[in-house]
Amino acid sequence: MWSSTKRPWPLAALIFTLFCLAMIWMGSYRPSFPHPPSVEPSSTVEWSSTVEWTNAVESSIVGSSSATPSVVPSNLEQHVVELSDNKTSNSTLGFEKIFFISLPHLLQEKVKPEGSGNLRPEQLGCWRAHANVWKRMLDENIESAMVIEDDVDWDINVRDIFADMSHQLAQQTLFPNLVPQPDAPYGRDWDLLYVGSAWDIPNNDNRPPHLLYHDPNAPTRENTGGSYIGELEGWGAKVTENTRHRLIAPSWYPVSTIGYAVTKKGAQKLLYNLGGYKGLSAPVDLAMIGLLQKGVVDSYTIIPPIITRYRTGGSRDSDIDEVKPEDAEAKTGSENLNMGARKAMEKLQEKSPH
Repeated sequence: MWSSTKRPWPLAALIFTLFCLAMIWMGSYRPSFPHPPSVEPSSTVEWSSTVEWTNAVESSIVGSSSATPSVVPSNLEQHVVELSDNKTSNSTLGFEKIFFISLPHLLQEKVKPEGSGNLRPEQLGCWRAHANVWKRMLDENIESAMVIEDDVDWDINVRDIFADMSHQLAQQTLFPNLVPQPDAPYGRDWDLLYVGSAWDIPNNDNRPPHLLYHDPNAPTRENTGGSYIGELEGWGAKVTENTRHRLIAPSWYPVSTIGYAVTKKGAQKLLYNLGGYKGLSAPVDLAMIGLLQKGVVDSYTIIPPIITRYRTGGSRDSDIDEVKPEDAEAKTGSENLNMGARKAMEKLQEKSPH
């Protein structure tokens, strides 16, 4: 071991410089795909857990294939430095926040919305979890957020997918309210943007204008769900193994709340019309469809979806839907993705030393 009195100062300066460069490199490193927040075991499991992370938060993932995780999130804040001016490349994909919904809410009888007597407890719990997000957006003046549920999956190139969508929106004139702004890469004059869905039904009686564009990260025909192949072809797109299409159109019947973006204006409308002043008489995803078909909310759908459902098979696939016999034979995995994040993690685990 060297004595400090004998160490040459140029060598000490060199070591200090190398240390600083290493710290800068480590601080600027980004993984190839974004991760949702890490979760840690807790001694008390709470029903109704909603996690959020902002563009000032970088997190890691603990994967769970179950729709009902056995852990609840802990404090996740960790500041990072953004290296790009492109808002879509930040840790919230260009939205102000991302909310991650897990575990159903338990509602007391006195707080159930008017007209909801025919809804099952798990359906009411789902509504309450989403309504809490909408309320928080108003309370904290959050201009935009993406809301995802705990059984979702996405492509490992999800940042590139959102960046390409923003670029395409900047080139089009069909939807002025989706034209990117300096602080809003997908525009700001809309209410809902369905970036995820279980399936989607277009308005075949009145096909509205739509934006069809090439997305190099869109799923191949083999990886695209049959209903979405049919929908793309219904819009006039040719779907082969060599084509990579993505489509944006006004929403008509996007099923499920697994993944959607909402503005503050949209959150206000949803709170007022679903469970607030006007009560609730249908599951939240169907109630949202009713609002957009009536023109109460301004909504757009992405086909095929960027956020999709990860299926494990059987009753574990949903906290809400009734289990059907054929569900037990459902394949494990995700449709509409070329390389899902969950599958990528499995491959990494297989390669890691045991």
